[in-house]
Amino acid sequence: MKLASYAWGDRRIRHFRCRICGCLTHWLPTKAPGSATMGVNARNLNPRELKRVRIRHLDGAVTWKYLD
Repeated sequence: MKLASYAWGDRRIRHFRCRICGCLTHWLPTKAPGSATMGVNARNLNPRELKRVRIRHLDGAVTWKYLD
């Protein structure tokens, strides 16, 4: 898969998207290299594969805190 990346605002997060279809695939923090935090666009995955994955909900619009 060919990826392109971008960041905006305070550039704390680098977003990655597919160069072919434009779909966001994942994001990584830029200010904390090696951090265990990342985001994956789960809509790209088979729902059966997600049954064993812990999914956390993040308020990325206002507080940047987990909602669960």
